[in-house]
Amino acid sequence: MSHSTKERSTIELWLHAINQSRVISMSYADAKGNYSCREVEPRNLLLEGSKWYGEAYCLKQNADRVFLLSRINDITMLDRHFQVRTKVQHNNATPNKHLHLRFTKNEGVKQRVVEQFEHISIGDEHIDVYAPLYDHSYAISVVLSYGSNVEIIAPVEIRRALLEELKKMSTIYFKGENK
Repeated sequence: MSHSTKERSTIELWLHAINQSRVISMSYADAKGNYSCREVEPRNLLLEGSKWYGEAYCLKQNADRVFLLSRINDITMLDRHFQVRTKVQHNNATPNKHLHLRFTKNEGVKQRVVEQFEHISIGDEHIDVYAPLYDHSYAISVVLSYGSNVEIIAPVEIRRALLEELKKMSTIYFKGENK
């Protein structure tokens, strides 16, 4: 399930909590490394690429959330049970939940894309991928790993975040070139 022993035990606990409808208490680090204590009602486990995510209702935020399991620390299943809530769909949130990537069509890229993604449309000149968007920084790292063989079509905020990351990277690399 995972290369990390810590993450495997988190997955196992998450599954037990789902099956028993029990609340989880955890310490969670966001993408910037800020920790917060959360109590959640686990709903589902999701695997995207090699990353495990836990879908849950967060009692702190009073909202549905998706947590990257590798960022969870100090996880405990509490004795409190919960009634499974109906998942609320927000119309304004739907466009941000999917990533549309367009890849160049060459055999090396095609093979890797087919292995990594599920929803693929292979055209004459390119390959389109539609993937759930659980974590912005993970999406950017995937895009960077394909270099100039991929373009982010949507959402626009991920395109902007990639451009910001590229600006930071160019500053680092061009700084050494000017010496």
